[in-house]
Amino acid sequence: MNIYIVFALGIYAGLRKIEIVNARWEWFDFDNKLIVIKEHDDFRLKDYESRTLPFHHKLTDILSPIKMKDGFLLSSGRKSDGKYRYRYEFKKLFKKVVTVAKLEWVTPHVLRHTFGSQLAMAGVSIYKISQWMGHSHVETTKIYAHLQKQDEDINSF
Repeated sequence: MNIYIVFALGIYAGLRKIEIVNARWEWFDFDNKLIVIKEHDDFRLKDYESRTLPFHHKLTDILSPIKMKDGFLLSSGRKSDGKYRYRYEFKKLFKKVVTVAKLEWVTPHVLRHTFGSQLAMAGVSIYKISQWMGHSHVETTKIYAHLQKQDEDINSF
């Protein structure tokens, strides 16, 4: 089940690998359909700022049946002793899944890019995508701009 959650958090929330392994149930507000990614304990966000994004309905469907009040989404037998970069390592299982699926080119970061690309192709503004992905500069998000649909807002006047 853990690897399924890894893929879901990458594709439907655009989380970075470090965010996926440190994701806590407290981030997920099922009532208001929001995800608030924030620092905790030994975990620091890349840009040091928490961010909020809407809860994708497919992610809600995946997480609702296993919902817990608090704690990490991914269980780990590993103690946080600073020896390892990630409190939970899914590299081997991830590789196995993408190999079986004949998608060896897929990495956790590709899942994140898929999130951004799908939003851009659906016509979501680059600004929103930037905020939801936690980019410090909208320039970083502009790699998805070529995927956006024709913007009908041009015909607003």
